[in-house]
Amino acid sequence: MSELSTLDLPLYSVALAADYLRMPKTTLGYWLEGGTRKGVKYEPVVRTAPTGSPNLTWGEFVECWYVRQYRRVHDVPMADIRRLIERLREELNLSYPLAHKKPFVAPGKKLALKIQDDSQLSHRAWLVVTEPDGQLGLSTIAEDFLSKVDFADGDGPAIRISPNGRESPVAIQPDVAFGAPHVSGIRTENLAELVDAGEEIDVVAEDFCLTEAELRAALAYEWHRPLASAAQVSARGHCVPIGPSADFWRRESERLGNLRSARS
Repeated sequence: MSELSTLDLPLYSVALAADYLRMPKTTLGYWLEGGTRKGVKYEPVVRTAPTGSPNLTWGEFVECWYVRQYRRVHDVPMADIRRLIERLREELNLSYPLAHKKPFVAPGKKLALKIQDDSQLSHRAWLVVTEPDGQLGLSTIAEDFLSKVDFADGDGPAIRISPNGRESPVAIQPDVAFGAPHVSGIRTENLAELVDAGEEIDVVAEDFCLTEAELRAALAYEWHRPLASAAQVSARGHCVPIGPSADFWRRESERLGNLRSARS
């Protein structure tokens, strides 16, 4: 695919994107289309203007992956995030500036710093920070984003998201499994359904030419979705908070290994 067709490719409904982004559908809708709450009108955060489209492109999905991290930080004005995206879009002449690596490397970082200063953005919304030695570094949120997103050569567009970090085999790619989370091209959802139905882990892994560690990583990803139904959580007998670290899937692989032993 070309850069343009990849980023502009409609992949997700709002409901499906919200599930993959692990956030409320209504919040995602406001980021895309804007709206009115308690008499106050809010402009879209990611889109330049409301489009009425019920679908997200890959570029919009990647930008929402970045923006969603601010939901975990209190008192971050979405207006500041919108202003940052608008200015980056104008200056870099990119429809989806946060879905490119350009803002995160020099001279993009210098541009981001100028935008932050000119627009007087809240420090919680910063993309770059000035290190004690005077060098420009990335904010914690930007660093976390880059730790999970791979870009095409150089400063090209995003081509892969690793939701549990690069050490996990779980990936989201626009040209694999129609953009669904997968392991080696196999949807994680399908793998979890088989194990939930009673199939043994080693059998499922062998059937799909996966290692058991790869399958356990897929199960860890699926079984710890915060939007899992109460029935699913009850049936599985466990639920942990979201916010996996880099070694999350390793620990879950070990735990799921114990679960398999208990089932035997």
